[in-house]
Amino acid sequence: MKRGFISGNSKLYSRKCFGYKQNEDGELIIDEEQAEIVRTIYDLYLSGLSIGLIAKELKIRGINSPQGKDIWSKKSIQTVLGNEKYIGQVLLGKTYTGNFPNNKQFLNDGEHEQFLMKDAHEPIIGLKKFEQVQEEMKQRSNIEIVNGASKRKRTHYSTKRLKNEKHE
Repeated sequence: MKRGFISGNSKLYSRKCFGYKQNEDGELIIDEEQAEIVRTIYDLYLSGLSIGLIAKELKIRGINSPQGKDIWSKKSIQTVLGNEKYIGQVLLGKTYTGNFPNNKQFLNDGEHEQFLMKDAHEPIIGLKKFEQVQEEMKQRSNIEIVNGASKRKRTHYSTKRLKNEKHE
């Protein structure tokens, strides 16, 4: 499988995702109807809407989720906003499987090699817009990495902090 990744012949490079369909050769091509929804999600996010409000807006507009449901999950929208496939790239090795007996799947945070294929297919989103969304997601996130561990950001708006300061 690793040889397929390196040579660019892995079938995983053409794995379907929302906004794309496969042509007769199994290559990803844009599904224009779904691609328009992807573009809308990016535009709504950059206009300042939260992921939750985007989900509500899509429901109001009668746009079904990738699973065909009338309600979009926050996770589905986060996946659309963070998926490098929309800029024409494919990243393989995002996850890895642990050892027997549990064979659980883990996120690959550098423990194993990853393979990035650029220009794998036609992009739906421009690189600049994608990077703007990634930066905006970091800015809005309530989680930060401190010494390799994820930790909630301390903000002066946190009611938990206010309660704790009253008792100090």
